[in-house]
Amino acid sequence: MAGAGSKLFVNGEDLDATEVNTYLMDQSIMRFATTTARDAAFGGVGEATLAEGMTCYIDADNTIYTYDGSNWVKMVSTLQPPGLVLLKSASFATSNLVVQNAFTTDFTHYKLVVETTNVSVTGTTQFQFASAGSPIATADYYYGGHVYYYNTNPTGYQAGAATALPIMIASGSVQTTSILEITNPMHAQRKTILSKGTCNFSNYIGMDHTAIVNLTASNYDGFKIFQDASATLTGSYRVYGYRAS
Repeated sequence: MAGAGSKLFVNGEDLDATEVNTYLMDQSIMRFATTTARDAAFGGVGEATLAEGMTCYIDADNTIYTYDGSNWVKMVSTLQPPGLVLLKSASFATSNLVVQNAFTTDFTHYKLVVETTNVSVTGTTQFQFASAGSPIATADYYYGGHVYYYNTNPTGYQAGAATALPIMIASGSVQTTSILEITNPMHAQRKTILSKGTCNFSNYIGMDHTAIVNLTASNYDGFKIFQDASATLTGSYRVYGYRAS
């Protein structure tokens, strides 16, 4: 069984099979080529029995998993920073980017990074939640924030009952970025969004928003990104989930 703890071995002491299995093997970080190979290594004749606390490294996805007594749980990946899990990413060139299955019930808090490298018509890039590929364009987006200008004081504003959340102003081939912190998209509570975006037009520098989205269902698994001028946006997005612990 796993969880034997620690033992100090001394010269000349016998090391029996139970001690090798419990102190050394069960409590080491085992290594497998794939999760399939890992799952096939336990429970059969002459094979070890799975026990809570066993930990392994999988070559195929460069990830460490720990067995919690029922399932193998992904802990840390060398491809992802601890605590922040990359869930979905892609490049796009479209006037109507709709992303499905970006959010799951596994996480409550998300970070969405949207970058554009080109836009065919200058305008405000906007965000909407989506459910099963259908954008939610109802007047449920309530937000307040500031627009920042070059060498000028910021302008504050608020908007109620909007049908989308503005996240940045894009123009031409200058890179524009927006970072959104999103809470509760797949939970039966009102959604909140904190966003900061750059603005590449005239003397605009950036904008930030605090938003409450009056949607309380638990099935908003995706989002839509679009330009208010129906422009073609070229860029990429990345969705991260915050690990709870």
